[in-house]
Amino acid sequence: MATKVISGFPAIGKTYAARNSNFMCVDCDSSQWNWLTDPNGDFLKTDNGARIPNPAFPQNYIDHIKFQMKHDFLDFVFVSSHENVRQCLQQNYIDFTMVVPALNCKKEYYKRMQQRESPASLIELVMEHWNLWLIDRQLEPNCYVLNQGQTLSDILHLWKTQ
Repeated sequence: MATKVISGFPAIGKTYAARNSNFMCVDCDSSQWNWLTDPNGDFLKTDNGARIPNPAFPQNYIDHIKFQMKHDFLDFVFVSSHENVRQCLQQNYIDFTMVVPALNCKKEYYKRMQQRESPASLIELVMEHWNLWLIDRQLEPNCYVLNQGQTLSDILHLWKTQ
């Protein structure tokens, strides 16, 4: 099986699946590429404490994804679902499957994000844009919608033989 790229909505279980799946997976967290860092890997910040965006993003992230895809032993590469990342994946001819929760899972995802100790600002942002972002992502040509209680780990087997 060729390495499959999964563009996943926040809190679907990308990190958990990468660490615990029977498949060979890597979770490419976009925050490592989206922000400028110092040599120690700490985020560079403005005087008011805001992170400084990396002007090379998202192409630097796409280049990292391409590098990961070259590893023949990987079954899955999990990536961000940000719109600019999805557009850049398409521009670079990288096929991906979008995985999102169903619209009626908002409370479940609020709890998931709290349990994984996501920053309050991220939880607020996702909850505020829930319907808009999910409807937008479900328009992707290859989108899988998770039902209540499902996580990414529950569906990886669907692509095992593809």
